Amino acid sequence: MSIRYSRYIPLLSILGDILLLQIFFVGGYAYLTHQLIIKPENLLFLIYLNVVYVLLTIVFGASSFDRHISKTKLLITYFQIVVFFFFAFLMYFQFDRQFSYIRRDDIKYLFSGFFIGIISWKLLLHFAFAIYRRKGYNFRKVILLGRTTASEKL
Repeated sequence: MSIRYSRYIPLLSILGDILLLQIFFVGGYAYLTHQLIIKPENLLFLIYLNVVYVLLTIVFGASSFDRHISKTKLLITYFQIVVFFFFAFLMYFQFDRQFSYIRRDDIKYLFSGFFIGIISWKLLLHFAFAIYRRKGYNFRKVILLGRTTASEKL
C-alpha cells in the first residue's frame, strides 16, 4: 500500500486500537476498583499493555491496512494478536506480584470484550473505507501495457 495515497489509514487504524485498549483496560480498572484515578503502580501496567499491543500489531503486520485483505485474514490476524497479548498480559503478573486489581474470573470477560471490540472496529473501518472508495476516493490511475494474468486481475 502506497504511503502517498493512504498515509492516514494505518494511523487511524492504530489510534482506534489504542483507544479501544484504553476503554477496555482503563474502563475495566475503573469498574473493578470503583476508582476513576489510576494508582501510579498500575500506570506502569497500562504503559506496558500499550507498548506490547503496538509491538504485536507491528510484528503481525496489522499496522498496515491493506484494501485487499479478506475478512477471514483480518479475523485470524487479530485473533493471534489478542492471544499473544493475553499471554503478555499474564506474563506481567509474574514480574509484579503486588498487582492485583483484576480477578481471574474477570480476565475472560475483559479479553472477550476487547477481542469483539477490536474486530468490530476493524470491520467498521474496512467497510467505511470500501464505501469511501466506492464514492471515487483513494484510487490510483494507471496505464496497463500488455496482457498478462496480473494485468487481468488488476
